[in-house]
Amino acid sequence: MADIESVAPTPATVLLLGETGTGKELLASALHDLSPRRGRAFVKVNCAAISPSLIESELFGHEKGAFTGALQRRVGRFELAQGGTLFLDEIGELPLDAQAKLLRVVQEREIERIGGTKTIPVDVRIICATNRNLEADVVEKRFRADLFYRLNVFPIHVPPLRERRDDIPLLVNAFVRTLAKPLGHAPNGVDETALDLLCSYNWCRATSANCTTCSSVPRSSRAVASFGPRICPTSTCLRTLATVPPKAHSSRVSTRSRGR
Repeated sequence: MADIESVAPTPATVLLLGETGTGKELLASALHDLSPRRGRAFVKVNCAAISPSLIESELFGHEKGAFTGALQRRVGRFELAQGGTLFLDEIGELPLDAQAKLLRVVQEREIERIGGTKTIPVDVRIICATNRNLEADVVEKRFRADLFYRLNVFPIHVPPLRERRDDIPLLVNAFVRTLAKPLGHAPNGVDETALDLLCSYNWCRATSANCTTCSSVPRSSRAVASFGPRICPTSTCLRTLATVPPKAHSSRVSTRSRGR
């Protein structure tokens, strides 16, 4: 968190590096919330989830008639994030032609909608994330070197949850607060014994880097109990975890580190 707190107030571009499921989106959101832009938009784009033929339209927008099917003008994600933060997740999946256009935006701080001639200034803080080795992709010419150096201003390596167990209570309680908000409920928190179970879980056996798995506990509890009771060891979402042998080296975290 020291890196997050030091770079958040600055306008620097941040590159979050780590395995899938390490919580990079959470950190990107924290960077925005701790920045002077926190009152403005936080716009997320998963570059891997958008067709290569549509990614430029998603990012930069298009004018009516710019291509077949463009029946009306569309504002892109950069314009939607004006004055705020644009989070480009899975940036390593961006096609090379889109990388070239993104480089221009990073350098010039302006965009042009597809099919348009008007230059539009953009005031956007860019945060990127990837689970790829971008330096290797640069060598293999799968990622532009000039764009990499522009994005790699402040790299932050995000370790998997199995290497930062003391963060588990903070993460779970953050997930609980986030999920409770749209329901209009005050977050009821997590039982101490349930947190102990989560902290001793054999995360090394999990298929992902685990923040996704960790977030599923309060998410599942919301579906089952609508945040009525506190999450406890008998909760349906924790029964599977209870059947997995704990790591021998797992240590109990202190009450203070639980963020309670």
